[in-house]
Amino acid sequence: MLALLDDGWDLHDVEVADTGFNDVYFLTVGTPAGTRECVLKVSDDTDDQVRAEARLCALLDDATDVPVPTVLGRVDAPPDLPAPYFLVERLPGEHPEGPPGERSLASIEGLARATGRHLGDVHTVDAFDAFGWVRAERDAFRRFATRVESVSAAGHANAGDAPVIARTKPPDSGMRAVTDAYRETVMGVDHFEAEYGEGLATNVSAELSPEVAAALADEERLTPQLRGALVTQAREAAVRREELLDALDGEAAALGSAGERLRDVEGSIEDIESTRFLDYSFEELQAAYGRLQLLRDDCEDVLATRQETVHGDSPGPERTNGPAFRQYVYDSLDVSFPVLADGTELLDRIDDAESKVVRSLLRRV
Repeated sequence: MLALLDDGWDLHDVEVADTGFNDVYFLTVGTPAGTRECVLKVSDDTDDQVRAEARLCALLDDATDVPVPTVLGRVDAPPDLPAPYFLVERLPGEHPEGPPGERSLASIEGLARATGRHLGDVHTVDAFDAFGWVRAERDAFRRFATRVESVSAAGHANAGDAPVIARTKPPDSGMRAVTDAYRETVMGVDHFEAEYGEGLATNVSAELSPEVAAALADEERLTPQLRGALVTQAREAAVRREELLDALDGEAAALGSAGERLRDVEGSIEDIESTRFLDYSFEELQAAYGRLQLLRDDCEDVLATRQETVHGDSPGPERTNGPAFRQYVYDSLDVSFPVLADGTELLDRIDDAESKVVRSLLRRV
């Protein structure tokens, strides 16, 4: 396995790690530049998560200051070997083990704050053109509409004909072409089964309309009217995805701006929190208090701007700026308004720091 990564390296020692996911090994490797301590992570079930982890580590190592190990090599599908696997440098550090209750409050707070800073750095990475699933679905609906436009349609039934209650004959080639196109485009995106996992009729009803879904299930022929409805509604579905992409881009930009400002505030607060005010003169304490007031103003300005964005009458349809949009974006988080939650926490820390400064000032009166 090591030879596939670099045939100039020699394995000196290997130790099985007793922590971590998948199979993890600590390696001591001889290289032309000297001995290196490395970590090998292996999956034998073609785990996409392992592939993603290697690529994400490489991206963060290149684009941020997050302390991730440098990726020394990765192999996705070698013959006759467990795969995928990747090799990274071994970094010094403490591996937190055991339930949180066994760790000190200071340790937990330090870990939480460091994690928050690192997550903030991750969110500043601008390495993608668009949000993948939404873009894939938009493109799929566009492809479906284009394919349906090219399908020949039969003439429409006379107005006096009895309505079709249930299909009594097999669908014609036009109807089959439409359903095949839907399965190969909209239902053919990589994430469809995992995210939706539903049949054609159910998905068409939700994405296009119940009327079109019923027509696809009951009609024997693809009429010009049905074809036109399919094309129109598919393009409308694509437009909805485009609007969602714009809204997500705007939300990402707003979060990036607010996050950068809050990180600056937090950095200044940490400097003040680590200060021994007993050694400060009266004038220095006054300056520290004034600095905290400026930090409070900055933090409150970020929160006011965010409140206006969240609750204001911003342009765009309700589905891209209302409660449903925020639930779509933040449903996986413990909070629905992360900027407001982080800003409120910083204000609490500013209150605590001001109290320390005031107590020190009173001792000098």
